[in-house]
Amino acid sequence: MSNDKKQSIVFFHPDLGIGGAERLIIDAAVGLQRRGHQVVIFTSRCDPQHCFDEARDGDNILTSAVSLN
Repeated sequence: MSNDKKQSIVFFHPDLGIGGAERLIIDAAVGLQRRGHQVVIFTSRCDPQHCFDEARDGDNILTSAVSLN
């Protein structure tokens, strides 16, 4: 059974630095976007000097700084 309905998907992650969990979130977001879904990652911190390229360039993933406390 195939479901071609496009979804709006949100990830919440406290810090999009460089690490294993961050890589998994970025990879999942990029993969979902390639399938046509709209993906947003909400984070309280995304330092352009210390993050993966996909989070820095903003072309593939929209990151939005919010307080996650």
